[in-house]
Amino acid sequence: MLGKNFIFEEAPGGEGKKIICRKNSELEYIFLLPEAVQKNITLEKEIVVEEGGSARVYFFYFGGADVHSKLKIGLKSFSRMNYDVIFFLDKKQVLQLDENYSFHEPRGFGRFCAKGFVSGESRGEYNGNIIIEKKSQETDGKLEVHSYILGSGAKCGMLPKLDIRANNVKAGHAATVSKIDDDNLFYLESRGIKKNDAMRLIVEGAFLGVTNRLTDQNVGDAILEMARKKFDTIYG
Repeated sequence: MLGKNFIFEEAPGGEGKKIICRKNSELEYIFLLPEAVQKNITLEKEIVVEEGGSARVYFFYFGGADVHSKLKIGLKSFSRMNYDVIFFLDKKQVLQLDENYSFHEPRGFGRFCAKGFVSGESRGEYNGNIIIEKKSQETDGKLEVHSYILGSGAKCGMLPKLDIRANNVKAGHAATVSKIDDDNLFYLESRGIKKNDAMRLIVEGAFLGVTNRLTDQNVGDAILEMARKKFDTIYG
């Protein structure tokens, strides 16, 4: 249970199974699974944003053998949520994310984004669902999911869903699964940047889009460095 303007950072083994952003409070929550963690993990988290609360939530997944994460987010009236999850998998890592974003009361606002990179023989699976309950009129919710396949043996499935029970809402979703765009690579290579370096810049750019929004830039820089080292380990 967190008060006003609270920043909460957590790694595996933390006790924050349920996080509550209290009425008219602000919360920044960061969860990091570093590459050093090489064991099977099952996570269950619940985040509740009470009336008038505003939360920014970030999940970063680098490590683990097999990881299964279940996340529930609940929003009440006049609450706001900006949520990002980003993962970078290699070897034979398996990551499964099952996430529900529920609007329980009117006039909630939510932006939810999942992005992932899979290489080697790794497999990522994301299932996300925006749920807008019947009494949650004038809700605004959007879900975007994107994944990039970096190796011929890697697989990734990204499945966004909407469950809308109210009739006066704004809601939408989008999804892509693809290789890194050839046009972007060609543009960078045409300027003398080698293919692997070009790929590295694109991966860094995706992480920068998230880490630059963290309040503590030392944390953001550390996470970005993890992404760089992961890429260099895979591609030299």
